[in-house]
Amino acid sequence: MITGVTAISFAVGGALTLLAQRLRMRQLTRSSLSHEEQRGAEALDQLDQALRARHKRAVDKLKRRAKQSQARDERRAEELTHDEAQLHEQGAHLDEREERQRERSDALSARQEDNKARGAVVKEQKSTLKAQRDTSLLKLEERAEVTCEVLGEQLKERRFAEAEVNAQRASQQRIVKAEAYASQSAAQLLRLSCQRYYDPRPAERLQGYVALPRSSAKRQAILDPSASLISALSEVTGVEFCLEPNHEDRLMLRNAPETFSREVARATFDRWVQGGQLSEASLATHHRKALAQLERRCHEGGQAAARRLGIKGVNPEILYLVGKLLFRTSYTQNQWTHAIEAADICGMMAEELGIDPTLARRATLLHDIGKVLWEQTEEVGSHAVSGGAFARDHGEIEEVIHPIAAHHHDEAPSSALAYLVIAADTLSGARPGARRETSEAFSQHVEQLEGICAQVPHLRHHMVIQGGREVRLQLHEQRYSDLQVARLTEELAHSIEDECVFPGQVKVTALRQVITNATAYARRSSPRDQAQHINTIKTLGERLTGRPWRGGEVGR
Repeated sequence: MITGVTAISFAVGGALTLLAQRLRMRQLTRSSLSHEEQRGAEALDQLDQALRARHKRAVDKLKRRAKQSQARDERRAEELTHDEAQLHEQGAHLDEREERQRERSDALSARQEDNKARGAVVKEQKSTLKAQRDTSLLKLEERAEVTCEVLGEQLKERRFAEAEVNAQRASQQRIVKAEAYASQSAAQLLRLSCQRYYDPRPAERLQGYVALPRSSAKRQAILDPSASLISALSEVTGVEFCLEPNHEDRLMLRNAPETFSREVARATFDRWVQGGQLSEASLATHHRKALAQLERRCHEGGQAAARRLGIKGVNPEILYLVGKLLFRTSYTQNQWTHAIEAADICGMMAEELGIDPTLARRATLLHDIGKVLWEQTEEVGSHAVSGGAFARDHGEIEEVIHPIAAHHHDEAPSSALAYLVIAADTLSGARPGARRETSEAFSQHVEQLEGICAQVPHLRHHMVIQGGREVRLQLHEQRYSDLQVARLTEELAHSIEDECVFPGQVKVTALRQVITNATAYARRSSPRDQAQHINTIKTLGERLTGRPWRGGEVGR
């Protein structure tokens, strides 16, 4: 019984406990739901406030845009109104201009019609005047018994004669004035040109010897006769190498064909000695390299000279000859430096005289290229003539060729530029310190000429002038005829050719009387053909006189 009651009480207690728990859960659930409802309500309020604020901002923005759009529309309306007013004003202006143009067009049409009427009247009057003039002209010709064409020719001849007389008179006045002030003006021009020229570079001296190597082994190998290195060196270079008597530490270079070959030989020896082992096999290689190096230096030297003087368009072969003047001297004056110096001086004189200075510098720069044309110069006997021929063959114009050929009077100078080139060449070579001459060689050359002249019979006296370039003889006029004087000069020239060694030419002049002169030239080869010489004289005579040449005029 008790057990049942206990069980029931336990069951009721459990049920009550479960019921209490469920009630508590309900209360908790209700409290949480109310809390969530409260949070949801707060969130809805916040969202509502945010939406209201955003709506307000959007409305304000739309209002501002509406105001801006309204203001913009008002401005556009004002602009359109202004444009319409301008267009209306322009239209009115165009209407006015059209009206004025119409009025002018009507006026021009009226004037054109008037001009046409006047033109018809003028044409009719011209026809009448022409008929009257022809009638009057016929009457005048009948009275004068001469036609208008004949009178016109007579008047033209008279005018030509008067113009010729006036031209001759003016030309004579200019000639007299030029002759009166020629010396003074020329001296002033030369002095001014020399004062303006300045070149601080020293003259280059070419060496005629090479120093033996310091190494005793190499020196003995070169000087050893059994090794034959010196003979191989002479054979390859074409220049004789021999030991100098007074200097045991160097070799002399002799019998060179020309100075460029000697310089190639010297450069070959230096490269060969510095190249290491001395052998005949390496000698040809060093000679080829030295030749290429010096030829390149010749090209560069010619281009440098043309660039310094502002000369363009010169044939590269001519510039190569100009550069080759680097390895030639005349009485110790380097000929490359001399060519540039003379060209500068000639250009300055040409500017003072109103002559093209570029042409003057060009002709003077090229005036000595014949000095390195050995075969051509030996053939014609003058470096001026050979240089002029080479320039002609390579495209130079006659204004440049003639001063080259005439700068030593081998051709008679016939232009102002030719005389300027002669003056510039003389100034550059004759200025103080430009050239020096070895007294031994000059004395030997003069002694040879003196000895040849002393053998001439019936000789009054003789002179060796122009630095050994001319021999002048004074003969007894009773002992020699004119023909004998001419033969004597030829024989004396041949004797000088056979017995003397000299560059260029030696002029032989024999004087029998004041009115009888005979001249011949000692050349390294035979003289030119007489017919060619006569043709040359004929061409120059026609050029200078302006009329057909006659043989009797040569002496004039």
